[in-house]
Amino acid sequence: MNSQLYQTKSFALPYFIFFCGILYYCFAYLLRIYPSVIHEPLVQELNLNAGQYGLLASFYYFAYAPMQIPVGVLVDKYGVRKSLLGACVFSIFGSWLFASSFEYSLVALGRFFVGFGCAFSYVSTLKIATIWLPKRVLATAAGCATSGGMIAAILTNYYFEKSLSYYGFSFTEFIPVWIGLLLFAVIYLFIIEPEQSSDTEGNDHQAAVSFAELWVYLKQIMLSKQIWYIGLVGAFLYIPSSVFLDVWADPYLINVKKLTLFQATLAKNVMLSGWIISSLMTGVISDYFGNRRGPLIVASVISMLMACIILYGPHVQYSVLILMMFLFGVGCGPHPLCFILAKENFDTKVAGTAISFTNFLIMLGGFVFQPVLGYILNWIEPGHVGGLSYSAQSYQIAMSIMPVSLAISIVLVLLIKETYKQ
Repeated sequence: MNSQLYQTKSFALPYFIFFCGILYYCFAYLLRIYPSVIHEPLVQELNLNAGQYGLLASFYYFAYAPMQIPVGVLVDKYGVRKSLLGACVFSIFGSWLFASSFEYSLVALGRFFVGFGCAFSYVSTLKIATIWLPKRVLATAAGCATSGGMIAAILTNYYFEKSLSYYGFSFTEFIPVWIGLLLFAVIYLFIIEPEQSSDTEGNDHQAAVSFAELWVYLKQIMLSKQIWYIGLVGAFLYIPSSVFLDVWADPYLINVKKLTLFQATLAKNVMLSGWIISSLMTGVISDYFGNRRGPLIVASVISMLMACIILYGPHVQYSVLILMMFLFGVGCGPHPLCFILAKENFDTKVAGTAISFTNFLIMLGGFVFQPVLGYILNWIEPGHVGGLSYSAQSYQIAMSIMPVSLAISIVLVLLIKETYKQ
């Protein structure tokens, strides 16, 4: 099947392969956020407080974030197809362990395996773009990948909430296992590597270098000030997703804004919709005007203002809150440009390594702040009972992480050098 696909050499083939990569990134996004949709029965079944719930969710990042560094090396060395097949196996096994276990330690271990498998998703997708797609559409491709993940998040929020209502907690927990098995077949059948002699339009494919050379490049990448500025800006712009949308949005919107689960799900989906539109538009705008930094500067300002208004502003009607959530998503949407900045700072043959180290820095936000936010709530209200129904003031203090980090990103983005066509 793979050789037959390659022999067609059609114009659409590179984009089809890239689409298959996006599908795995969508699956990784589903795995990352679906525990937030089922947080109520999950908290009840395992008898969790806020700190334990945040820690359980962050076990995903305990594997995902540190794995970003070796993932880039592995993808550059062994190729996308082998990397994704192995990653999918870990994701499926972790999903099964998470769904079938009743002890906190085993559920957390399943979450860890899920994070390990998902660690390959975004790096592999962007690696496909760098070796199969023209250079002129790389920012657009990064925006498409991120938008695909956000669409997957919207569908996850909607259909998992419906599944929870109609079929119950036990059935809903196993949905990711079935999706993972189907996706493994898609990767096996359709994702291929280009021949060493082939060139995509304007984007030469270079053979993977040795492990020794890759580690030398990795050291150079880690010592670059630019990569740290880029990664931290990406991390701070992504905290509204990795910390708020992934874990704490439902408890906050339900307990503080007094929304129903359906209204909270709709509000999250509206924010994701703004994120999708912004990711796509800023990618296209960046490629068209040849500017990577400008959209990130605007994004940092908008997202910080929206975070402050949502957290500290007066009570508003639901329709106004929906509008603010949409603008919040718009403000965060340009963050995929950080991956393009990272890629354009280094050689194509180590693009996966540069992208993965940037992703490592970006995912540190979820790694650190998902559990920290829960422990702050426990510290403010020691001995709290009643699940995640903390006071509005406690949530405001704990979630100050968002506006503070976004304010820092405004300063850091000014230190980033423009890389387009350099």
